[in-house]
Amino acid sequence: MSVAVTIPYARQSVDDDDIAAVTAVLRGDWLTQGPHVETFERTLAGMVGARFCVAFSSATAGLHAAVAAAGIGPGDRVVTSPLSFVASANCARYTGAGVEFADIDPATLNLDPAGVGPHVDALVAVHYAGLPVDLTALRTRPRVVIEDAAHALGATTPDGPVGNCARSDMCVFSFHPVKSITTGEGGAVTTNSAELAGRLARLRSHGIARTPSTAAGRTRSASWAGTTGSPTCRRPSGPASSPSWSGSRPAATSWPPVTGSC
Repeated sequence: MSVAVTIPYARQSVDDDDIAAVTAVLRGDWLTQGPHVETFERTLAGMVGARFCVAFSSATAGLHAAVAAAGIGPGDRVVTSPLSFVASANCARYTGAGVEFADIDPATLNLDPAGVGPHVDALVAVHYAGLPVDLTALRTRPRVVIEDAAHALGATTPDGPVGNCARSDMCVFSFHPVKSITTGEGGAVTTNSAELAGRLARLRSHGIARTPSTAAGRTRSASWAGTTGSPTCRRPSGPASSPSWSGSRPAATSWPPVTGSC
């Protein structure tokens, strides 16, 4: 008599320390974009050896932001792997770029770098099942190289940890429950470029820069400075109301909104 065996799609590991850490945040003053996010970003950047890290709500949002931050758009050619989650290709479509698929190396199940031809504007190199793509095998380096390392946190190459961006412009990680570590949903982008890191951070927050003011050691209010013009929108201290603008209203940002889930 045969017995049916159920193989779960994923089974995350959550211990008491994880629960305590989440409880501490829920009891604190910041539920989003608070100091724990900054600590996480610094820790991840230090672990992989990158200069900067910007956290996102998912790896999909991170990929979208990476392509947008790199200035990839209509008329550009983006090559990626056909053996991946749809976000690896959709991130280019979000910004209006064209998507092409590279051949798969049957020995690694990664895309074949030698098959990436010239005149490619961006490469989204998927480290399938955590095995890094050999970026040294590229015959011609595209203008932009983005590593899709959703599977590859903790992987290494001869250049060091995946995420140090030794041969790429940006590297994207996922913290979906099926990945090595989870934040429920979540993602992050590492880079060594201060300019790209700034763009990523602005894309994450709709072009808004937070400047908190403090009183008696606690954050009481904040000024919200738009990055697309000189005017400043200040959050009212009273009940919810329409923001007041000093100067003329800034023009809309040219960056597309960052959306999607892993």
